[in-house]
Amino acid sequence: MNSLRLTALDGLRGLAALAVAFYHFFYHYNIDYGHQFSVPSGLQFGYYGVHLFFLVSGFVIFWTLSRINHPVDFIWLRLSRLFPVYWVAATITFFIMFFYGPENRVAKVSDLIINYSMLQGYLGVRHIDGVYWTLTLELAFYFWMLILFMCHQLKNIERWFLAWVLLATTLTFTGWIESIPMRLRYLLLLDYIGLFAAGICFYRLREGAATKATYSVLTLSLLGLYIQYNFLGAAIITVIYCLFYCAINDKILLLSYKPFLFMGTISYSFYLIHQNIGYTVIHLFYEHNMSPFLGIACAFITALILGTLLTYTIEKPAMNYLRKFYRKNSLLNKITNKIEANATNPQ
Repeated sequence: MNSLRLTALDGLRGLAALAVAFYHFFYHYNIDYGHQFSVPSGLQFGYYGVHLFFLVSGFVIFWTLSRINHPVDFIWLRLSRLFPVYWVAATITFFIMFFYGPENRVAKVSDLIINYSMLQGYLGVRHIDGVYWTLTLELAFYFWMLILFMCHQLKNIERWFLAWVLLATTLTFTGWIESIPMRLRYLLLLDYIGLFAAGICFYRLREGAATKATYSVLTLSLLGLYIQYNFLGAAIITVIYCLFYCAINDKILLLSYKPFLFMGTISYSFYLIHQNIGYTVIHLFYEHNMSPFLGIACAFITALILGTLLTYTIEKPAMNYLRKFYRKNSLLNKITNKIEANATNPQ
């Protein structure tokens, strides 16, 4: 996987983060609290930035698993990437909501503690920030991919996902999915498995390893969109599929421009910190009878500043430190070194 492909993925992450932020600050805020201006209905489609994140996740996780040898490697890579900055972002959000946030977004200390596990979605506990629901799905995806990896089934990944996507599509088409508890739907990824599967298929396509099964999964994933969503929503996600394919094949140079790369770099921290704190900023502007457009601009600036600070003071340093620590101190390395030493210096 060369640097150009990494650049494309960063650009896609940046685009997705911007789309979701626009959706929250304009359309979703208007639903929850009401803006004093008419919000263009087209801004609701920024929500589909989440779907782009899931495509990227499918691509990257399969890529990661194809490069490692041991399950613990994968677990440590994900933990070091996701949790340190998440803990800090959740804590900052909690205290800002406690002192300044809208009442309906103030959480309890017990909620914060459970949120630290990132399992709150399965435990019936509220998310400290609304966007954290997607992390619930990400964890489920990592879990199932790790199981497949440990069972040596990555070579048969398309067969598994063909059955999985077909099951999810059938449940949606028949309406039976509505009778399944939401926590189980999250665990089994029934509402979004087609997106993760498509990301894996795009990886196979990019690496020249696609088979008939790969195309079958991708086709079923696309067809499932038109069952799960209205026509316009499905069409937008289809365009996102096309955008994703073009991007990973270096067909969209715009994504390599510095603003998109910068947003891609800070996208995770920005995503974690933007919604509730952004709402609080907008709320404060309304309370002081100031321009809501200025409030939205300040919400973006606040999220950018906090996202940047979190990325370069917490996310990247913590990730680098933890990964270096693991490489130097992992039990696996110690065992391997001991075996090699015994082999070269027999008693």
